Amino acid sequence: MKIKIKEDRNNIFVRVSGDIYSVNGIKLSKTLENLQASKYEKIIVDLSNVGYIDSCGIGGLIYSQKILQKHNKKIVLSAPLDYIRILFRDCAVEKAFEVISNV
Repeated sequence: MKIKIKEDRNNIFVRVSGDIYSVNGIKLSKTLENLQASKYEKIIVDLSNVGYIDSCGIGGLIYSQKILQKHNKKIVLSAPLDYIRILFRDCAVEKAFEVISNV
């Protein structure tokens, strides 16, 4: 899994490539938590290049969201593949996050 961070004037973007599972989920979670001191309120996580996410990956996203909410920030999940979006819906992830079709 690769993680790239990019900023523009209004948002910070976290582009994730590869599968999110176990150790990778923890790596992504720590990366997101480290953004709590950023000046941006929205952290947009681009999932368009993620082919797989397991329960540890989903749990890491939810945990990061809770940490960031304490700092008045929120994670927005962007462009998940159709079957990952269905997984998010079935696991009620869409209740915890804003999920958008594209960045």
